[in-house]
Amino acid sequence: MGSEKKCELSNQSPGTWILHDLIFRLVRPLNPVLGELFYGHWPDQGGRGRTTLVVEQVSHHPPITAYVIENKSKGLNLTGHNAQKTSFSSGAIIVKQIGHAILTIDLGEGKKEEVLITLPKLRIDGLWYGSPYIELWDKTNIQSSSGWSSVVSPLVPSGSFPGSHYPCSAARV
Repeated sequence: MGSEKKCELSNQSPGTWILHDLIFRLVRPLNPVLGELFYGHWPDQGGRGRTTLVVEQVSHHPPITAYVIENKSKGLNLTGHNAQKTSFSSGAIIVKQIGHAILTIDLGEGKKEEVLITLPKLRIDGLWYGSPYIELWDKTNIQSSSGWSSVVSPLVPSGSFPGSHYPCSAARV
């Protein structure tokens, strides 16, 4: 039987928590042990509702993680799995994400919409200078059950080169 860990992720967005763990490894809530469960939640703040998180390591070789993030009061449920293949290039870490997420939106009256989201490649730069940052390195495909689709691509100005640091995220939808 797997072990369990619980944590309140109160003052952090999910992206901040994942980024913090990915880069600094100061917090390690999930060890790559099969069947280990990590439970977390973001408490209701400003009427947003409580958001819960359940993560499980489902494969060891290759390491694959499954997750569910849910906010029942808002009718949102994100379920997915991911794995990473990493490589090093010019002082950066290239992360090829494998897997996808499905966002289920409760529209009321028994109607639901599902949105399939693929995971983009990432590039982690700034490691040599002690100020790491992440850039989207490839496109993300988004497809809804109602037929809507989009491709989100990193926005790189003409003539620039990979590794350019942007003060904010930019993408073309």
